[in-house]
This record gives sequence, structure tokens and C-alpha cells, in this order.
Amino acid sequence: MSKLAPSRKPRRNLNAGDRAHMAKVAGLGCVVCRNLGHGHRVAEVHHLKINPLSGLHLGLGQRASHKHTIPLCPSHHKGPFGVGYHGGPHEFGRKFGTELELYRQVCELLGLDPDQK
Repeated sequence: MSKLAPSRKPRRNLNAGDRAHMAKVAGLGCVVCRNLGHGHRVAEVHHLKINPLSGLHLGLGQRASHKHTIPLCPSHHKGPFGVGYHGGPHEFGRKFGTELELYRQVCELLGLDPDQK
């Protein structure tokens, strides 16, 4: 019997350090809602689609390290075009900030160096 909900993909290579880091990231609440002045909104962890160290976009189906994540509420993560990242990444970046800008903000909030692995 699986411990994950059927709609979720299995978590691969998730060690205790990754799990703790992602809990801290999610605990910040949605970074976009924060920037819009909506206060703390429950967040899911979004894995960047760009490598923050090299600036290179990852291939289809690839995602960054568990350390390279930002907190987004369900609407800003998986919402439709103009609202959610997965609904239209370019429009999302234009309206709310690029993944790298939001990642750097999250690192600052957590007291982390965004240029470390």
C-alpha cells in the first residue's frame, strides 16, 4: 500500500536533509502571494525548471535539485495561464517574477546563499 496519494508522483532521492529543506521552503508560504500582499498562503514546493547555478534551462521532464525550490500556493503553481507557473511559465515570469528572482528571494528569506549547490 502506497503512503502517497494516487495523484502524486513518487518522491525519488529524498533524504532527510532534502525533506527538512523543502519543509522550510513550504513553511514560508507562497512567495507570490507574499509579494502581492496576500499574507501567508499554504504552499507546495515547486522545483525550478532552470539551474540557478548555470542559468541553463532543464530539459522536458527534468527538474532541479530538491534544494532549488520555491514555495507556491496551488493557484500560483498549477493554475491556468496568467495565474499559475505551469499554466504559462513566460506569462507567470512576466507578471510575478522569474523563477530565479523568486528563488533568490526565498534564499534571502531563509538566510541561504543562492549560489551554493
